[in-house]
Amino acid sequence: MFLLFNQGAARAENIRAVGEYPAMRSWPAGLSMGENEPHTFMVAGDYEDPVPAVIKVVWDGTDEPVSLRVPQNSA
Repeated sequence: MFLLFNQGAARAENIRAVGEYPAMRSWPAGLSMGENEPHTFMVAGDYEDPVPAVIKVVWDGTDEPVSLRVPQNSA
């Protein structure tokens, strides 16, 4: 399980992943988050669909994707 936080000073509307991330779960369509609000999501990789090192997202009002680093499990 991972937590995404909106660290901006304003509400982020319609947060969506750019690209395909088959290992990513629990990312609802139309995700919106207020300032400092967390969202829990799951990334469960396997041999066919490994955990991505980065997930790129955009939200309403942004044109350029923002890269979110995904911590890798060293176990």
